[in-house]
Amino acid sequence: MAGAADRRPGETLLRVDGLAKNYDGITAVDGAELEIAEGEVVDPNEAGKTTTLEMSAGITIPDRGTVHWLGHDATCSGPQYRVRQGLVRSFQEAALFPALTVTETVAIALERSRPARRGRSLLGLELSARSKRQDAESLIGHFGLFAYRPRRNSELSTETRRIVELACLVALQSRLLLLDEPTSGCPSGRPRPLRNCCADCTRTLLSPWWS
Repeated sequence: MAGAADRRPGETLLRVDGLAKNYDGITAVDGAELEIAEGEVVDPNEAGKTTTLEMSAGITIPDRGTVHWLGHDATCSGPQYRVRQGLVRSFQEAALFPALTVTETVAIALERSRPARRGRSLLGLELSARSKRQDAESLIGHFGLFAYRPRRNSELSTETRRIVELACLVALQSRLLLLDEPTSGCPSGRPRPLRNCCADCTRTLLSPWWS
């Protein structure tokens, strides 16, 4: 899912050419090709999808092939660099701190784009910290999580945790979201709310809530 704030319509964000990866002689990916433009939704469904996402996000280095992000060769750059540039991926299991509440979780995700000055924030004197909490609650409401604000992540269902993760990914002000099996682990026959949120992610990125 690709967002389009302050970008050129149709601009190519991610291009992968000839990616290949082997594990102990077993071919996981061989010659993967992918191009994603601004505002585009792509739903690949071939073997090796997870490995391709990992190489695209910088988590796994390919044996051969190239990854270009925003027109630059990012094949050997790490995931931290790509996240800072707006390329963010999810995992098949939502990785949330179990002891944090939903509001705390989303507020922490906002730290990447709006870091607070620690000393003044702790005293409650930093206006941006209060604004950040308001933004977190706005985003929580946007994803239908308002009733879960005080709940700890450990108390949430698998599906709700996935929705919280999506809210956090959007809070990072991503240019491109790579979602790996977003409905994985959800009860059979009940992925519709989560699918609706995935579609809402696209609308949110194309018309960003932070603009």
